[in-house]
Amino acid sequence: ASLPLDDAASACTAACAETAQAVDEPTEEPTFEERVARVRKTLHSRGSFTEIMRKTLVFCETRRSIEDVEQEMATYPEFRYVDQSQRNIVAHLVNADGLDRFELDQDGNEVTPEMTEGLSEDELVCSYALQTTDAGKAAADELEPKKRLNALLDSIAARKGAYLDLLEFCREPRTYQAVADAMKAKGLGLKSTNALSSLPVYPSALLAKLESTGGLVWDEGWKLTSAGAAALKAAGRTV
Repeated sequence: ASLPLDDAASACTAACAETAQAVDEPTEEPTFEERVARVRKTLHSRGSFTEIMRKTLVFCETRRSIEDVEQEMATYPEFRYVDQSQRNIVAHLVNADGLDRFELDQDGNEVTPEMTEGLSEDELVCSYALQTTDAGKAAADELEPKKRLNALLDSIAARKGAYLDLLEFCREPRTYQAVADAMKAKGLGLKSTNALSSLPVYPSALLAKLESTGGLVWDEGWKLTSAGAAALKAAGRTV
């Protein structure tokens, strides 16, 4: 069953709805690949939600109450900078078949259809629990930060050193200006991969790449993530 979205979703309801409906209502049961594709589209429907949703799918590989999910999501640095509630983000994942929803009674037991015979669901259902589906797990696995970050570091050999330098510099929280100054001081003036462009690669572009692949996170400053620390260790750059 789909979940309603709260009022805070107004800014991106249309985009998320389009994503969830990207695969037309099937006349046959969707294949596993089609189900994974639907979750994947939802994960990428809005960049600021991607890592929040991925972490939520990982957290819910074990069945969790919605209250536990709300508390967990509130600890994610990325969550501080989005305009939707935990339940609204969960609703996108449920509607995309990334999460299964289980209704619970006041004692925390699952409410089955048999239990509601002769009663309205409102008389029994007090809360709900969530668990990641097989499609949700597969989509989340594709976005595992170590995989994404390694792919970035291996994508352009000429930039690998600069990426590693930025990761190393951000072992402590850094402002954008501090990053820009450090790049200038180290002479990390990289050229565009567009042969017809004379524009330099700005620090914001490198930071965006490292953030989108899980190497850095913005949390009142650019900070190294565990995936970023693992990449530095693999490259022999230890503290």
